[in-house]
This record gives sequence, structure tokens and C-alpha cells, in this order.
Amino acid sequence: MKQSHSFWLLLGMLIFSCQTPSKTMENKSVQDLPLAGTQWNFTTVDETPVTGIMRPAFIQFDADKGSASGSSGCNRMMGTYKLENGKLSFGQMATTRMACDEPSTKIENQILKMLEEVDGYEIRGTQLSLKQAGRVRSTLKADAK
Repeated sequence: MKQSHSFWLLLGMLIFSCQTPSKTMENKSVQDLPLAGTQWNFTTVDETPVTGIMRPAFIQFDADKGSASGSSGCNRMMGTYKLENGKLSFGQMATTRMACDEPSTKIENQILKMLEEVDGYEIRGTQLSLKQAGRVRSTLKADAK
């Protein structure tokens, strides 16, 4: 009887100790990063993973200038953006004209087309979602610098 009681007490302590950290982690939230001043790395565009490209694809926003710049996976891109009433829109993005391999060209075309069409965004911690009519068109992850 004494061994049985000790077993159940030990098991209860083990279960409780395993649950306590996860509850603590659930209560701890990551603060949303700002849109401007953060380097956002593309992870998906229209559900296509952004992988196997020549250069990292990313975008940065400069609130003072209203400009956005970065890389589309091969070429540098630059243009303007506007935030109004929680809505996000981009002006025409200009790019450099370097030759790219086929996977990089495909991702670049998807990124540029998507940027023309988005009308909103959402930031949750270190993840940025670019949206069109409420549907996620692209996911981006903050640079871990």
C-alpha cells in the first residue's frame, strides 16, 4: 500500500511539473514587431514555399519615406507603399534587370504580382501576412538579427 501511494504521488508530481512550463509558455506572448524597420523574409507566396532561389527574398518598409525595398529572390526591388485605415497597398515596384535561374524568376514574378494585388496585412509576433480580400497571399518571417 505504501509503495502504491508513493508511486501515485511521484506520478502526479511528474505530470504537474511537465504541465507547468507549457502553461507558462501559453501565457507568454511574443510582442508584434513593427511593419516598418523590420526586415521581413518571404516564406510563402500564393502557398508556394520560397526556397531554391538565388538570393534571399525579403522586403523592408521605411515609414518616413513611404518606401519599400528588398529582393525578390534574384533582383533588387524598390517602390512605394501606403498604409490607410489598416489597409496596405503598394505602388509599382521597380526592379534591377539581372538574369535569374528559372526557380528564382518564377518566385520573383509571383512576388511582384502579389505585391500589386494585396490590400491588407496582419502581424502576429514575428510573422507578417500579406492579404488580398482577407485571404493570405504571402507569409513572411522577421529576420532574426
